[in-house]
Amino acid sequence: MKISLINQQTIVWGQFILCAVDMYKSGNLNPPQPTYFPAGWKLVKNIHAEAVVGFFREKEFIGFVAQSTQQSHQFACVLHGSEGIADFLDDFEFILTDFNLVQNGGKTEYGFTRYYESFSFVDPDTDAQQNLTEYLQELSNEETLPSFVVSGHSLGGALATLHAVVLAEKGIDVDVYTYGSPMVGDSKFVQVYSNLVKNSYRIVNIPDIVPQLPGTLLGYEHVPRLFEVNSLDFPQIKRSISCYHALSTSLYVLGSTGTDLTSCRATSG
Repeated sequence: MKISLINQQTIVWGQFILCAVDMYKSGNLNPPQPTYFPAGWKLVKNIHAEAVVGFFREKEFIGFVAQSTQQSHQFACVLHGSEGIADFLDDFEFILTDFNLVQNGGKTEYGFTRYYESFSFVDPDTDAQQNLTEYLQELSNEETLPSFVVSGHSLGGALATLHAVVLAEKGIDVDVYTYGSPMVGDSKFVQVYSNLVKNSYRIVNIPDIVPQLPGTLLGYEHVPRLFEVNSLDFPQIKRSISCYHALSTSLYVLGSTGTDLTSCRATSG
């Protein structure tokens, strides 16, 4: 399907992710709501995940949950991505494992799954923490189930895909926007995802290699619904592997007038 069918929301939710990137770069594990936070929303949870490198485990900020100030039942879960292609390839093993967080959930990539299962949700004011199970239970106990938009780039796109299907199985309405997401699971997972998540938008820049990984030869498939952009049509964008994958590149091609290409702006053109 052509990108012209996607409305302005693709830019809006991509800009939310850029906010998560800035919060991550602040170096604060539990950052307060920044002044540049999207208008009409308030920060209610920071999300930590546990990175495992050899024998070392370290918590890191991976994103946030925001609540609409106009519609209290409306929430957003926003997840930033890996900072570079090398980091992305180094972090994950591309081995399929059972996804047991939804019934008959098929198989998903081991590294993404382990990382998602390590999520903790932290109050930015009190530092009170909930693990993933506790947080999901709290949502299920609400008298009126909330609705969510879940968005993520790169690694964050993979995590957004996992979180969306878990929320949807609990009866929560979910819209999903991912950018440059890799494949997440096998055909069974994709079938379950497709049945549960009705509004899913997977934005891919055609020359980006990350969405081609881990690959169909290893048993992976993509979740729907594909919308393609092509940065090769824009001579002002640098032609490099990292810039093809950059979120700012996709947002610029989508028509975001406020997106700064920074290091991905071509020196001529």
